[in-house]
Amino acid sequence: MSLLAAGMLFAACDKQDNADNPLLQKWDTPFETAPFEKIKPEHYLPAFKAAIEQHDKEIQEIVSNKEAATFDNTIAALEFSGQLLSRIQGVYFNMLAANTSTELQKAQEEIGPLLAHHSDNVSLNADLFKRVKAVWDGKDKQNYTDEQKAVLEKVYKNIGFLCSQLCHLCDQGIVVCCSSVIATIDSCFEYMLAKFSIGGISNERNE
Repeated sequence: MSLLAAGMLFAACDKQDNADNPLLQKWDTPFETAPFEKIKPEHYLPAFKAAIEQHDKEIQEIVSNKEAATFDNTIAALEFSGQLLSRIQGVYFNMLAANTSTELQKAQEEIGPLLAHHSDNVSLNADLFKRVKAVWDGKDKQNYTDEQKAVLEKVYKNIGFLCSQLCHLCDQGIVVCCSSVIATIDSCFEYMLAKFSIGGISNERNE
């Protein structure tokens, strides 16, 4: 089998697995609550990868927009992006805190650095920063509502400040790499701590 054919086969398998992943499906439940009874620990990592890929595409659409940056096509578009990722994060981290397990903690070793890397790629996206800054610089000429002003300020501080400061101080790749390493160490520490806690609880129950 050629490399191209093998790659296409693996991609098809991934799509099929994602199609069966409850975290990536529409939730036909009361109030669209998560179908916890269907979600298994092995569903989280592929769901996060798929959601991050989707968010990357949404960010790229904002960045590649040929029209001048406006509140709607940049700030609002950015705020509405990543909804699938946010939904999965809400389920995962609530489960991690309220109903943790060895499997969930083990998954965090990969999920933590993955999310940190993605967050840095968004926050340190120089092209995205240019569009955000363009809207920020022209805010006094617009008749924005108080809500729009608050959202614009939040986005500018979260993305604009980080990008404008860190990108001038050092190479973006170095910042992202360091952040990923720190996230990996942090995830490993949390896993070992949780593993010790779960083991301690189990031992107490067995006594």
